Amino acid sequence: MIELAKDHATFDEQGHAGRGGRAIDHLIKKGGLPDRDGGNMLRGLWQMIQTNGPHPGQSTADEARMRIQLVTATARFLLNHFQSE
Repeated sequence: MIELAKDHATFDEQGHAGRGGRAIDHLIKKGGLPDRDGGNMLRGLWQMIQTNGPHPGQSTADEARMRIQLVTATARFLLNHFQSE
């Protein structure tokens, strides 16, 4: 998220832990990712996948599969939305 925000929204923070949510907010406010055209989806997914985390014993196998499917689909959306020029 941080690199995407740097590349497409002049996000200038370093890639430290905990900055992904701030990068998403920056993309929505200044980077051409409208709330109603993917911004809210990305923000919601980010919040959801940060709850239990992917640590052994914290997530069920079914939850892990769901997370990877949602993240993959969202990554495809973002790649399409922010195509290279």
